[in-house]
Amino acid sequence: LQLNADPGSFLHDAIDPARIGMSGHSFGGHTTLRVCADDSRVIAGLALAPAIFQIEEQIPRIAIPMMIQDGLDDTTTEFEPNAQAAYDLLHPPRYLVAIADTGHYAFSDKCFPGNPDCGPGKLTQTQAHLYVQRYAVPFLLQRVAGDHQFDAFLDLPATPPGVTYSADAGT
Repeated sequence: LQLNADPGSFLHDAIDPARIGMSGHSFGGHTTLRVCADDSRVIAGLALAPAIFQIEEQIPRIAIPMMIQDGLDDTTTEFEPNAQAAYDLLHPPRYLVAIADTGHYAFSDKCFPGNPDCGPGKLTQTQAHLYVQRYAVPFLLQRVAGDHQFDAFLDLPATPPGVTYSADAGT
């Protein structure tokens, strides 16, 4: 934000300080949850395959819209004790996207060779990214940009096969 205010910066006037969203994968998802609990400048968060160790007590403090996404076959940050647990600790508005046949690295561009989260029986990164983006883009457009043209993608009846989706948009 300091660079945004600096007339000599390449970021000058490029950031709307009232529309800051945050996203991260794995430890970045952990960081996203932590920052969203403590930084009032962030208005929405998207945590991808987050690890929630040592921040369980901070998650209930999050008072902004949050989306959690994870693969049901994640062996690094397993779904139930991380993504599901984070969602359960959140207050509305909250969203949870669970993608079948998907591991931890579905949210990255590459997977380490020999990793059980990749390969036969799992979605490729390209396939998984379609699901990730299908929910992330409408969520961020709605909650950060104030653009509601893709809100229908966040409706429960629009859930595609291979995805378990929970949405508690609040009132």
